[in-house]
Amino acid sequence: GWSKPDVAAPGTNIVSVASSTGNGAQSLTGTSMASPHVAGIAALVRQAHPDWTPAQVKAAIVNTATHDLYTGANRTGEVYGPARVGSGRVDALAAVQDTVLAYNTDDPEQTSVSFGVVPVGDSTVTLDKTVTVTNLGTSDQTYATSFSTSTTAGGATITASPAQITVPAGGSAQVTLTLTADPATLARDIDPTQAVTQSGLDREYVTRLTGRLVLTSGDTELRVPVQAVPRATSALTSSALTFADAAAATADLQVSGRSLDTTNNLYSFATPLVLAATSPALDAVDPAVTSPSAVASADLRYVGWGTTAPAAAAAGDDPTTGALNVGIAVNGEWANLGAASTPVVDIDVDGDGSYDYETYVQKVSGADLTIAWTVSLSDGSTVAANFVNEFTGTVDNGAYDNSVVVLPIPLDIIPEGSTPTLSVWTYSIYAPAGASGVVDEVAPFTVDPYDPPLWFDSNVGRQTTLVDGATTITAHKGTGAADAQVLVLYPQNDTPESRVQLVDVTVPAPTVTTTTLKVTGGTKAGQQQTLTATVKPKAATGTVAFLDGTTQVATATVTNGTAKATTTLSGGTHSLTAVFTPDSGLYAGSTSAAVTVKVSASKTSTSLSLSPSKVTVGKPVTAKVTVRSDTAPVAGATVEVVEGGKVVATGTLTGTGLTGSASIALPTTLTAGKHTFTARLVGTADLAASTSAKATVTVTKARPAFDLTTPSWHLPRGSAPTFTATVSGPSGAPTPTGSVVVLVNFQPLHSFQLVAGTGSVTAPSLRFSAVVLAVYSGDASYEPSVTGGFISVTR
Repeated sequence: GWSKPDVAAPGTNIVSVASSTGNGAQSLTGTSMASPHVAGIAALVRQAHPDWTPAQVKAAIVNTATHDLYTGANRTGEVYGPARVGSGRVDALAAVQDTVLAYNTDDPEQTSVSFGVVPVGDSTVTLDKTVTVTNLGTSDQTYATSFSTSTTAGGATITASPAQITVPAGGSAQVTLTLTADPATLARDIDPTQAVTQSGLDREYVTRLTGRLVLTSGDTELRVPVQAVPRATSALTSSALTFADAAAATADLQVSGRSLDTTNNLYSFATPLVLAATSPALDAVDPAVTSPSAVASADLRYVGWGTTAPAAAAAGDDPTTGALNVGIAVNGEWANLGAASTPVVDIDVDGDGSYDYETYVQKVSGADLTIAWTVSLSDGSTVAANFVNEFTGTVDNGAYDNSVVVLPIPLDIIPEGSTPTLSVWTYSIYAPAGASGVVDEVAPFTVDPYDPPLWFDSNVGRQTTLVDGATTITAHKGTGAADAQVLVLYPQNDTPESRVQLVDVTVPAPTVTTTTLKVTGGTKAGQQQTLTATVKPKAATGTVAFLDGTTQVATATVTNGTAKATTTLSGGTHSLTAVFTPDSGLYAGSTSAAVTVKVSASKTSTSLSLSPSKVTVGKPVTAKVTVRSDTAPVAGATVEVVEGGKVVATGTLTGTGLTGSASIALPTTLTAGKHTFTARLVGTADLAASTSAKATVTVTKARPAFDLTTPSWHLPRGSAPTFTATVSGPSGAPTPTGSVVVLVNFQPLHSFQLVAGTGSVTAPSLRFSAVVLAVYSGDASYEPSVTGGFISVTR
C-alpha cells in the first residue's frame, strides 16, 4: 500500500506573486500554495546536499516535519495524524541541516511505511516492516525508537524495535515495525479529527491504525509516517438452496462460517440475489497506458438482482415502496467506489427499446457519502438517491477497498406489471483508449420485480441480511425458480473471489400425472352427457376443467382420482378434453386425449291452425304454430308460414321443455280468395326441420270507402269543376285498383284508372245545376260502389 500525504505545509492565505501583474501580489489558499512551499524547501536541501538523490531529499523533508497540527486554534483540540498531515508541518531549517535519513526499506522513494489493507481472520495477524536509518554525517548517532499512535483500530498495535539504535557515520541501521492485529480486539474506530456525520448523515470512513516512528536523540526528533488498515474479515459461505418438494413455497439458505463481532461495531452481511449475468475477465492492460488497478475495479465479474416488493406486499405494504436491487461484483478492488470506477445501470421500464432511467454511483460533493443516484434520462432530473449497499456509514458499507456493491433502484418508477430491461456497465476515466469511458458491460436482461424467481427474507428489512453466527435466510419460490441460480455477496469477506458465491437452486420436479376422459349418455340434442375424468396417481388432487374445443363446459373437483360432471351438448361434432390443474405443486397438470362426440338433431313435428278461417280483405288472421320435439327444447327456434313456396310470416317459439308455440299475424294484404298455408320449423343443430299439414283461409271482397270531392259544390255559371274520386280499404289492406267513371246529369264525362286509390276528371263548363255520380268498378279485393253529389250553379 501507499501512505499519503507525506507532509503538511502552509497553504492558507499565502501571499504570492499575482500572475501577469509584474510586481503585484495576491493571497491564495490550497495545495497550490503549499506545494511551492515544499518545492522551495526541496531546493534548499538540494542546494545544501547537491549529491543527494530525490529520495534522500524527500526523506529529509519528511523526517524533519515534526511540528504537530491541531483541530483547534493555538494548539488545542485533536492532533492530526498521518492520514491527514503525514509526518507533520515541514521545517525548512531542520530539513536543510539534517544528515540522518529514515525511510521505508522496501521502497525508499516512498519514505513512509504502509502495511496497506490487512485482512484479519480468525487468528492474530503479525506483520513486520523495516525502516532503514542512514547516517550521512561525520559522527555516530544514537536514537531511541518508539511508535507514536495517532488513530486506532481497536486493540491493534504497531511497535518499534529495538528500543535504541546507533547509526555509525556513513553507515545504516534498521528499525522493525511490527503490526499486531487480534480479531478479538479489532473495532471500527473513526479518526478523532473527522466529523462523525456529514449533512446530518453518518459518514463513511476507513478505520486506520496510524502514527509515526519517532527517533529521538536529545532535542533532535525524526519521524516516519506509518499507516495500516487492519480489517476484520468474515469467511461466510452459503449452502445450496434446496426446496423440499415441488410444492414447497420456501427453502432455507443457510449462511455459515466466521462472522464479525457486533459488540465492536463490526458487522458482516450476506446479500442473496438472482444471478443475471456472468462476465469474463478483461484482457490485461499496459501499465504504461492506463491504471491496471482502476480497470480491474471496473471489470465486471457477476451481476445479480433482487427485489423487496414481495416482502413489502407480504407485510401488507405497498410493493412499490420497495426497491429493485442490482448487485455487481468486479474482478479487482476499488479503493474508493465512485471515483476511479463507476457502476451504471440503465433501465428501460416500458420495453420500447429506449432507456428511461439511469442509476449510477457517485459521492456527494465534498463528503464521504456514496450514493446510487437514479435520474430520468428524458429530462435529467434526479428521482432518487439511495446509499449503496443499503446502508449509511454507520457500518462498513463497502464503499472503500471492496469489490461488491448493491445499487438500490426505487420501485415507484416501475409500475406493477412492468418487466423492465436492465443494462449494467462500468465507467472509468482510466478506461482503455477508444472505450469512450466504458470499461465493461453485460448483455441487457429483463426482470420482474413484482414476481421474481426468488425473493428473500431479511432480518434488517432490506435485500441484505445481517449475519451474526449461523444465519438462516428464507427464500421464497416464484415463477422460474427452478431455472434460477443465486448470487450471494459477502462484502466483509477478504478477497474479490471469496466475496461472491454462486449457489445452485434445486426445485424437485412435480410428479407427472395422466388424465383420461370418458363420455357417456345420449347422443341426441337435448340429452345429457356424463363426463368422467380419471387422474393418476389417485393421490393427486385439484380440479378438472372439461373443454369443448377451447370452451369450458363444466368443472369438477378431483376426489380419489375421479372428477365427474354433466353437460348437455348441442347437435354437431364435439371434441372434448379434460384438463387437470393440481392444487399442490407436488403434481404436474395434464390433459386428456380428445374424445369425439357426435350429437344428432332432435326429431320434431309441426302443426298449424288459422283463426279465423274466413275473413274479408284487410282483416287480421292469426297463424298458431306448435312444434313438438323428441329430446331438445324448442324455445327460441324460428318457424315460418309459407304460401306457395314463399315465406309470408315468421315467428319465434316460446314455451318450456319439448313443446313450444308461436302466434303469428298473417299479412293483411291477402287478396280475396282461398289461401293455403303450411308452417315449417327452421332446422338447427339441435332441432330437425319439420313441416305442418296444410291449413286454409277464405278471404272475401271488402266494401270500400268511396268519396267524390270537388273544391266547391257551389259554382257560378260557366265554371268547369274538377272532381276527385278516392277509394280506400281497411288499414293494412291492399290499395284498391280498378276504374271510376264520373257522370253529370247521368251523362258520363270520363273513365279513369285509379292510381294509389285515387283519380280526377274535369267537367266542361256548367250552365245549370247538376247531379254528379261516380261509379267504382271494383277489383279482386273490393266490391263495386257508387257515390255522388249535387253541384249548384248560380246565375
